[in-house]
Amino acid sequence: MAYEAIDIGNAAVDDSSSAGNDYTYLDYYNAANASGILNSVSIYINDAPEGSYSIGTFNNISANVWSSRDYESFTSSGTGLKTFTGRNIDVGTGDALGFYLATGGALEAKYNSGGGIGLACRKAGNQFGNSNVTFGAE
Repeated sequence: MAYEAIDIGNAAVDDSSSAGNDYTYLDYYNAANASGILNSVSIYINDAPEGSYSIGTFNNISANVWSSRDYESFTSSGTGLKTFTGRNIDVGTGDALGFYLATGGALEAKYNSGGGIGLACRKAGNQFGNSNVTFGAE
């Protein structure tokens, strides 16, 4: 059986902006094109200290209201592009990619300006595992 590759979120690239810790960020400009399981995720770290990350999916309830579908947490250190394989994150068609940085450095990020792609909204604290959360525009 052939599986469709799931495309969700923007590419993990070295950019001039960064997203700091203790916020959950959503990238819904490139919503998931299919349902299934995310087996790998990539992030670009621009600050070297070891960080504690959560990455997962959120489904849209209405307007700015989102519910966490699934996520995984892990730690990483060093800078640059990091790809984490062996993941098992549920995703539904139309889901947004979310991430949370608990401690440590910062992640490279594109914000909703200029090209209109990248991080669309955020909410203080770790919102993974929560339902019906109202996110503010980024």
